[in-house]
Amino acid sequence: MDYMTLPGASVKMFKKGETLINQGEAIRYVYYLIDGIVHRNVLTERGLETTLTIKSDHMKHEIEAVIGVLIIYSAEVDQPKVAQSSFIAKTDCKCIQIPVQSFLKYAYQDRDALESIVRYAMDNYTHLLDMYRVRQDKDTVAKVCMYLLEQSEGKNGACLIKDIPKNIDLAYQLGVHAVTISRIMGKLKEEEIIKKRKNGLEITDMERLENLAHHLETISYRYKK
Repeated sequence: MDYMTLPGASVKMFKKGETLINQGEAIRYVYYLIDGIVHRNVLTERGLETTLTIKSDHMKHEIEAVIGVLIIYSAEVDQPKVAQSSFIAKTDCKCIQIPVQSFLKYAYQDRDALESIVRYAMDNYTHLLDMYRVRQDKDTVAKVCMYLLEQSEGKNGACLIKDIPKNIDLAYQLGVHAVTISRIMGKLKEEEIIKKRKNGLEITDMERLENLAHHLETISYRYKK
């Protein structure tokens, strides 16, 4: 699609570090990325900034290079389209700036374009869901490892954990599923971070356990399909 043929379209240049779309603001334009790299960032209420996606001029599908395309479907036709994240140029960028109404009219009239937007929306949803799951996994691993650290005590040069509760009791205490506890504990043993002893558990790799507890690394404990 030659986006320059859409009413009101024009070439727009952005310097590295400039913002194309600001989180919390209503957008007037979408931008087709011709050249450069753009990061989609979200700022949480706690002031933490996370990069959700990275866009470049080498995207697999053309519609993915249209920055702000999903925002324009976030509200009713006559309502402001407010961005829930920011798009920031990580390099000097060349874009085609397209008025929102021009792009909407084009998409409504072109079935292939609309289908591409729907597919992109679903891919984006799946990506964010995967990111959320990874974050949840990381938090759960950290909870278990922190619990083990808190329960450990040094004895005869070894770091031991006595009186470990059953998985179901530990799961209730930490607010996660018992199967998840079982898998994480199994993975920690497999990675030789902890080892089962007659009198409890021994921490055999304190450095890694501390790293896991403090989110400096994580482990995958889910079964592969």
